[in-house]
Amino acid sequence: MVVTVEATTTRGQNLPATELKTIHRACEMTLSLDRAKHLLTTYVQSRMNLFAPNLTALIGSLTAAQLLNFSGGLTGLAKTPACNLPPLGSKNNKAQTGFATNVGVRHQGFLYHSPIISGIPPDLKKQAMRIVSAKLVLAARVDRTHESPSGTIGQDLKQACLERLDKLTEPPPNKGARALPAPDDKPSRKRGGRRARKAKEQTAMTDLRKAQNRMAFGKEEKEVGYGTGEGTKGLGMIGQTNEGRIRA
Repeated sequence: MVVTVEATTTRGQNLPATELKTIHRACEMTLSLDRAKHLLTTYVQSRMNLFAPNLTALIGSLTAAQLLNFSGGLTGLAKTPACNLPPLGSKNNKAQTGFATNVGVRHQGFLYHSPIISGIPPDLKKQAMRIVSAKLVLAARVDRTHESPSGTIGQDLKQACLERLDKLTEPPPNKGARALPAPDDKPSRKRGGRRARKAKEQTAMTDLRKAQNRMAFGKEEKEVGYGTGEGTKGLGMIGQTNEGRIRA
């Protein structure tokens, strides 16, 4: 990222011979240090079954070698609190200028990239690292006291971690179909008062419409309109009773 930004903002001038020589020497030193680090990590990784058999059985030889190299040996790792293990090996956020910062897990160190954590869903990795960190410190203390050279305690700790991780990642049990609640057939309570009565009267059926929808037995219904069929409308009982005024 830094090289790309510098390449886009450079003026295109060649470096002096002395500065170019200094840069080449720095690059060679960086590459040699990286090769030495890789050589030491490979050697420690190959000898981890002798140094820390229980720790290797729990999290693997590569992650165990990285943690021992970072913490200063078994004594330093055994004295490290479990809550301080996930940040070990994580990159500094200040140096990652321009990269995304909305990551799910903030501490992505050696333990985050270990085989036992890599298969966990992203939303559960933080809780999984807390579980493994507690067992990891116990394995480091067992190796520090040379209590189990065969690595059986490390295997037991790994099995306990896998059981808790399987319990953590398993889907919730199906509770089955629930019965519907009993229907509530009671009429809903409505607000009364003058305002509610006025609103109800606006949509209520008028007396004129009620009389039109009724028919007298044995009497001919009067019709209004032109022609026959759909061109006329029946009046029902409108005008057949002597009740005086009618609300239209």
